[in-house]
Amino acid sequence: MKTFVTTMLLALAATAAHAQAPTLTAPASPAKAQRFALALNLDATWPGDDGYRLYDANQMLGAGGLSLAWDAFRADKRLVVAPFVEWQGERAEGAWMRDGDASLEAHNVAVGVRPRFHVRPWLAPFVRLGGGVTFAQTALELASAPGRLTADSRSYFVRAGAGVELRSRAAALGPNLPKVALSISVEGGYLLATALELDLTLDGARPGIPTGSVPLGELERSRPYGRVGIALHF
Repeated sequence: MKTFVTTMLLALAATAAHAQAPTLTAPASPAKAQRFALALNLDATWPGDDGYRLYDANQMLGAGGLSLAWDAFRADKRLVVAPFVEWQGERAEGAWMRDGDASLEAHNVAVGVRPRFHVRPWLAPFVRLGGGVTFAQTALELASAPGRLTADSRSYFVRAGAGVELRSRAAALGPNLPKVALSISVEGGYLLATALELDLTLDGARPGIPTGSVPLGELERSRPYGRVGIALHF
């Protein structure tokens, strides 16, 4: 009996020695699993130039656009540096004289970098550094006069801001599909830009009628901004 028990113990020990220990893998955090982010951004800006009263009486301008970011660099599983490219459009309209309309339409194209630090997988403060160019058109039109006055101009800018991002858990939208996550962010900062040169010319004048430009001066573009963003991470 003693020999039988000894033999069984030796057999169990040999089996345990040759068994492969299970591998434990830590679950991937949202910051590591999803590398790209497509965001819808809504901005509010407060220009200090009184010339904006021509387009918007309360001097608060709104803008909306899209951005695409890529998590290019990670350190210590918390720090993530994401280059981005973005486009934003803005439009403001107001009354000019008694029967006239004034409008300002601008398209902003920018590139930059957005480092963030994950205090928790779902909570990440961040900063934004970027720059780009604004393509703008100003138009003045009177109902009692033919044609309208327009000016096409450009402005160059840099942007610096900071905010916080709240992110959901990653989840698959269906079988065999990659996991995605959603996030919402709030941000504030400052836009430092060159001024828009407003040299108006008559658009739609009759052929043969000489036209010239009407210089209205400059429209400053530097101003603080606030932003709310909703992003899909994939």
